[in-house]
Amino acid sequence: MKKLNISIDGNKKTHDIIRGSGIFDQVAKNIKLAIKNNLEITTSTTLMTFNYFQTKEIISVVSALGVKKHYFNSFVPSGNGKIEYDLNAVEKKQVIRDSLKIRSLRNIAVELNIPFYTRFSGNKKGPFSDFLTCTGGRTQMTILSNGDVVGCKMLPEFVEGTIL
Repeated sequence: MKKLNISIDGNKKTHDIIRGSGIFDQVAKNIKLAIKNNLEITTSTTLMTFNYFQTKEIISVVSALGVKKHYFNSFVPSGNGKIEYDLNAVEKKQVIRDSLKIRSLRNIAVELNIPFYTRFSGNKKGPFSDFLTCTGGRTQMTILSNGDVVGCKMLPEFVEGTIL
C-alpha cells in the first residue's frame, strides 16, 4: 500500500460527535505516523449541514498535519445518512466559493467531488473545473466499515469484493 485516504468529518468536536469521543485525536496521530512512514495521505470530508461551514478550519487542520491533498465530497443520503443532512443550493454555492478561496491561500490541493457545480455555472468550464473530479473506481477504491470494497463510495451497493 502506497496511498491512503482518511475521512475527516469536521473540526475535532464535529468529527468526534460523528465518529466517537477521542477518535479525532487518534486519526490525527495516525495521519502523522503514516506520513512519517512515507505513505501518501489524502483526506476527505463528506459535506453535510453540520460541517459545510467548517471547510476553512478543516483545511487548516489537515494542512498542519502534513496532508497535501483534501477532497470535499457531496453527501449521498444512504445508510445512516438522512436526506435532511444534505446541503441546499445556497450552502452548496458557499462551499464552492470557500473552496476556491482556501485553495488560493494554502499549500494544499483542494478538490470537490460534487455533482452540483454545473447547475450553478451553466457550463462545464470555469474557475472550478480544474478541481472538480471523481476518482471512484478509476484511481481509488473504498473499504466500507463491514469490509466490503467498492469502486464508488456513492454507490455502496456495487460491491467489488471484501477484505475479510
